[in-house]
Amino acid sequence: MTSVVIIDDHPLLAESVAHGLSEHGYEVEVCSPGVDVESTLPSTTPDVALLDLELGEAEFTGTALISPLVAAGCQVLVVTGNSDDYVWGLCLELGAAGVLSKRVGFDVLLEELASAIGGGEVGPPPARRIDLLLA
Repeated sequence: MTSVVIIDDHPLLAESVAHGLSEHGYEVEVCSPGVDVESTLPSTTPDVALLDLELGEAEFTGTALISPLVAAGCQVLVVTGNSDDYVWGLCLELGAAGVLSKRVGFDVLLEELASAIGGGEVGPPPARRIDLLLA
């Protein structure tokens, strides 16, 4: 069974997504942000992390979690309400497998999650990824 961790500071959103993913056969853990990076990381390394960038009051606090999760062997999908090209490019540069807008539907999330698990391309499309990395 594929394991997914959701790291988000909005319990209703995180628990709702977790419920939906569980219904589709994923093993899901929800982690609330801690006071530092180490206390926020899940207890075991999941296959995929769905990571929000805005954890708490400070902007982009989620970026500090990308590298440790990737180094542990986890595919990281950043799911954010932020639409800034520089921020999306930074997430990709730090090793995120992809960045998704929180405006996508659950069906798109499922498709992107399956793609990440299979080692395929994850949003944004390749041409847009290059633009983001150059931003």
